[in-house]
Amino acid sequence: MAKPEGWFMLTGDALRERVEEEAQRLGTPSVGSPPEGAPNQLLARITRYAPGSAPGPNPTIVVTRFDVQRLPPGTTESDLLRMGTSSASVASSPTRVAFGGRGWQKLTAMREVSRPDGVSMEAMQEIYVTLDQDWALGVVISATRRQFVEYRAAFDAVLSSITFK
Repeated sequence: MAKPEGWFMLTGDALRERVEEEAQRLGTPSVGSPPEGAPNQLLARITRYAPGSAPGPNPTIVVTRFDVQRLPPGTTESDLLRMGTSSASVASSPTRVAFGGRGWQKLTAMREVSRPDGVSMEAMQEIYVTLDQDWALGVVISATRRQFVEYRAAFDAVLSSITFK
């Protein structure tokens, strides 16, 4: 998976460490990193801000892998929300799209995001899920409506660059 110029990508141990740091900074319970062989694994997070800097209202792309045998995803609105974010409300019906040589289910959702400084904003989320026999891959893009227009080319480049091994 390629990241657009000016964006930052974290994967593997660096990503797990960053999630832990953010949980501590926000004073929230640590989600911990899933044990080896867990039914879902956070694979990558791509952002417009550098690790360690304040996120602010910047777009984020999160890629997660799901074990179909232990966490079987479907393609209904509730399944797609569960794989993307459970605190969002559906803004469009699921549709089928193609990129990276595969078919994906896509759902658009809206979510109220509260920041530590007390400011909240409405974020739009595009949730994409593709299934195989043994796994599913979920991609969630979170941004404001304006950012979806401004960064559409970057989002599409990331989605098109996903390869399957």
